[in-house]
Amino acid sequence: MHCSRSYRIKEFSTNVEGEVNRLRSQVDLFWQKEVEAYRRFGLKDGMRVLECGSGPGHVIENLLTAYPGCRATAIEVDPYLVAILKERLEGRCDISEQSIMDLGFTSGSFDFVITRLVLEHLPDPLGAVREVHRVLKPGGRAVFVDNDFAMHLRTQPEIPELGELYEAYCRLRVDEGGNPLIGRELPPLLRKGGFTDVDLEVVCAHSAVTGDDMFLKSEGVGIPSQLVKDGYLPSGLLDRLAVKWHRVLRHEHHSIFRQLFVSGGEKRASGSRGIPKLHVAPGTPRAVERGGHGDGCVTGLGPGQVLAAQPHDRLDLLTSYVVARVADALGISPESLEGGMRINDLGFDSLMAVEVMDEVESQWGVSLSLMDFFEGQSLDDIAATLYGQLFEEAPKGPAEESQAMSGDATGSDEDVVEWEEGDL
Repeated sequence: MHCSRSYRIKEFSTNVEGEVNRLRSQVDLFWQKEVEAYRRFGLKDGMRVLECGSGPGHVIENLLTAYPGCRATAIEVDPYLVAILKERLEGRCDISEQSIMDLGFTSGSFDFVITRLVLEHLPDPLGAVREVHRVLKPGGRAVFVDNDFAMHLRTQPEIPELGELYEAYCRLRVDEGGNPLIGRELPPLLRKGGFTDVDLEVVCAHSAVTGDDMFLKSEGVGIPSQLVKDGYLPSGLLDRLAVKWHRVLRHEHHSIFRQLFVSGGEKRASGSRGIPKLHVAPGTPRAVERGGHGDGCVTGLGPGQVLAAQPHDRLDLLTSYVVARVADALGISPESLEGGMRINDLGFDSLMAVEVMDEVESQWGVSLSLMDFFEGQSLDDIAATLYGQLFEEAPKGPAEESQAMSGDATGSDEDVVEWEEGDL
């Protein structure tokens, strides 16, 4: 089953009230480290802040306590949770029922946006990231917090059945259109969504620091019970889990450990550092739509333009294209780059290379590899590789092309004889 969203509290847990309390404990478990991460990513008092997917409002409530000068807005798609939000926080922040996929705010409305444990439930997380990017002011920042259930809660002594529980949960999330492993994908997802200065932190909680009770309250039995009810988990495994948890908690040197992935990025005021896409309007040639970097923009350059150019001009066009793409990825002006510069000396990383590779494959129909970037190649070398992929030959200089054209026009003696013989 695939749906437009995959979290409704009444469908997510067999105990709705218990699920609301679990969400509170889940916020409390990480809050001190999490709010410090928000601060490092740029949150300041007095900002206009949006939280997407506020649930019952525990994060936005804590945020207003830590930053009382912030003007906060909370949005939530589940009407049941919106009612709880309004009951608890009406008058302290603006509250509305809406989806992160279609935010009802004008572009450039907020200084800071928090999206916590939302993307893992969405069939189109990239669309959500782009919508968050849209409502940010230029220079504004956003933080996305999510799980990766392949690296979720662990115990010492180990509980092997936890692995089976998380596998069952992952199957359910995938069947409902989500991605329970999205934590590891956050940085490239933010880059693709238009964010720059992307970074990732992992916040951790350990029972030796927080105590056992907070961990136990943040887990609960509502979700495992729902997995049993939906046929994703055998009831016998739930019984074994309860026994194993009891044994772990009785162990003198037991530990419980969990982590969250926190990734943030900026909406660059002077244009995106990411790689914009080549768009095609009906009846028009492909064109590169790029943020302004002055006269160095390669406006209108696409496969059609390169193929239509004279053969000796094609390599120059491809070099200009490569320079522009690398400059965009680095967030610098193309005029500051020269074809002879080595890619290894520019601070160009593998994530940037993957974005360029994806665009080249999507728009030009050929494939580059990381080895085409990181074995000491210059920008000229990469353009020559792209030329070879497109035209299945090494690029020719003007002299070689002139000679080839001359040969085509006059033909060899053998060609002339063969033509005369064929004509008789």
